[in-house]
Amino acid sequence: MKIRTLLGGIASYIPELYALFSRGTGGTISARYCYGVWLRHLVMAHENGLSIQPDTIIELGPGDSLGIGLAPYYREQTNTMLLMF
Repeated sequence: MKIRTLLGGIASYIPELYALFSRGTGGTISARYCYGVWLRHLVMAHENGLSIQPDTIIELGPGDSLGIGLAPYYREQTNTMLLMF
């Protein structure tokens, strides 16, 4: 086990230390980033012959941010399911 991983796990129980070891959300606190990721998914779907206006969208394990899972609402695609495992 890597020492940084171990220290990060221990630090997660101490809020002051957690800030030193956490990696953060990777940019998903930004609405622009989340919407950009959603649009890239639509472009990839279109390039592979899939519909870019799906009836239902399912996001598996939204993780620490719901931003990308909520992006379809902006395009009025409201049948979105966020499933956490």
